[in-house]
Amino acid sequence: MEPKRAIPSQENRRQRMFRAVSDDERLSLYCEALLADPRITLLQILDMQRPLEVARVYVPLRISEERQREYNTPVSDEESTETTIADDPNVWIEEERQRRERSVEVIYDPEKAIHTFPRCVIMGGPGAGKTTLLQHLAIMAAQRSMSGMPSLLPIYVELESFVRSGLHDLLDFVSTTWEGAYAFPARQARLLLANYLDEGKVLLLLDALEEAVVGETLEAAEHSYEAVSQAILTLAAGYPKASLVVTMRKASYRQHKPLVGFTALEVMNFRFEDVKHFVHNWYDAAYDLYAEEKSADLIKLLDTNPRLQTMAANPLLLTLIMLAYEDNLVLPERRAELYQICIETLLAKWDARREISRGWEFKTEQKHQLLKVIAWHFHRKRQRYFTEHDLLQVIAEFLPAISLPAERNNDILQEIESELGVLKEQAMGWYGFLHLTLQEYFAAEYINDHQKYEELLRHRADPWWEEVELLCIGITPDASLFLQQLCSQNSTLREDIFYTNVLLAGRCLTARPTVRGTGLQAQIIERLFELLMSTQYSLLRQEAIKVVCSIGVFETNSKLVTLLSDERLKVSMRWNIADALGTLGERSIAADLMPLLSDERLNAFVRWNIADALGTLGERSVAADLVQLLSDERLNAELRRGTADALGTLGERSVAADLVQLLADDQQEVDL
Repeated sequence: MEPKRAIPSQENRRQRMFRAVSDDERLSLYCEALLADPRITLLQILDMQRPLEVARVYVPLRISEERQREYNTPVSDEESTETTIADDPNVWIEEERQRRERSVEVIYDPEKAIHTFPRCVIMGGPGAGKTTLLQHLAIMAAQRSMSGMPSLLPIYVELESFVRSGLHDLLDFVSTTWEGAYAFPARQARLLLANYLDEGKVLLLLDALEEAVVGETLEAAEHSYEAVSQAILTLAAGYPKASLVVTMRKASYRQHKPLVGFTALEVMNFRFEDVKHFVHNWYDAAYDLYAEEKSADLIKLLDTNPRLQTMAANPLLLTLIMLAYEDNLVLPERRAELYQICIETLLAKWDARREISRGWEFKTEQKHQLLKVIAWHFHRKRQRYFTEHDLLQVIAEFLPAISLPAERNNDILQEIESELGVLKEQAMGWYGFLHLTLQEYFAAEYINDHQKYEELLRHRADPWWEEVELLCIGITPDASLFLQQLCSQNSTLREDIFYTNVLLAGRCLTARPTVRGTGLQAQIIERLFELLMSTQYSLLRQEAIKVVCSIGVFETNSKLVTLLSDERLKVSMRWNIADALGTLGERSIAADLMPLLSDERLNAFVRWNIADALGTLGERSVAADLVQLLSDERLNAELRRGTADALGTLGERSVAADLVQLLADDQQEVDL
């Protein structure tokens, strides 16, 4: 049974704030109020019967830093391995390992990342857990329990709310917000915050910079982004000791001017052990009487379905998987279908519990159509949030088409908000979809219903539309025409130097679309392979490899594995392929990689990268084979170390005894 706790009422907290006589007392009351603020501490998605506590559901995310080579620098002749390997492969491997340690991602837990990089932008895709991460950090800081930083004062800011406020100074916005939400006098808050920032005692958490890119035109949106970016940089320059953490979608951040002085970090996908941890936490937090049984059943279902595992690596999609599983006990293998099931389930529940005795009828399908219209209208205007006035106007324009009077617009809005939670008031007079991805999904449905694919093509290089494009392609009955527009030689869309068209076509295939055009999918994959084989630019090649690997069909993975053993290719290209297979490939390819790892004819450094990929893939069934390989003293010393690293990453406990035996063997190399 869920424990009951006595929580002071908001009015009680306000009275205590008014009676406070010192800043320390006010700050203590502020932290107490923050820990009772449902916007920070609770998680509620779609039709969850009740919210769950973030602190109970949260699974520690992993943060990576990646330093990449310059975009326009091809792999030089000096980096080619043709002569060096022939001379001494061990020397080359050691040099390359040191270079990788300097140039590739390093993994941090969030607290360590912020301690290491007090000025950082944390990037991630839609639903990667960025907002929940900041909520977790705010809770930890308010509880004075952040590792290594126990005394930081947390300040959580939704940057879109900052834009809507009309203010230009972040401290003015925060102090005004504190007065309204926590009864902390604005003037005193402003002075206190300035002092705390100056002394480096503040953790400023700025959420969703991409949602500050708002405006009816691209120019207006860019101006909005520049204004918010400048406000952040101005505060950072004025208070050099302050810790500032900004979140933003990765695709959007790469399309805009970066924040000078901020380190770019990235939220990593859930590993399968993280997925299991989240599932257990979810049912425990819900105080479900059948938590163990449900957790075990869902984890077993995910464990036997590689495609579902790929989706479950995203926290939002994993949440939707769990909601769909609760109602259907059957899960789809396409992301768009998952959204569709969740929305249809939600609408069906709404239909079952609404009052049929009304004097007017607002049918479930009509409500669904309205949500599509709203999403389409405001997404075209590049608005994440919108005023109640503008929303009511859109509803009023829609109602006559279904034979309802426009004057009912307010009743309709109240009904949707009270019954669903998909669309809700986010602040006084401002509305928005529960998550930007829901707006993107409904907009994709509208495009599909009205065949507005030319809009997608027009925005094909715009990160604001990228998720809409992928969702739309995932639900359309036949994606052939759209893909032909991107890839056909007769298309009016000219390819640019970044190969936008072919890469987008490949990304569309990752959505598992229905493609009735004969040979079209194979043609796109062939062009992607041509690009990765021919380009001299390392980042473009890496992107092509990543897209091919994400497509995830047997033929593409097999071809990539084959390329690993092609000694005619540069080692750097095969390194990219191994990295992509480890990060994005399905665990089933581990069996194909193992023979390459033990193939002495293969380049030693490529084999070292394959070992690294096997560790990242997480397929523990190969652990015993890795131990056997590790015990082979004839194996290259660096490769054995790479194999040991892979075993450590896999964490398969059943081979621990064999590893201990190797460790006790005096004949083994000391460094190993």
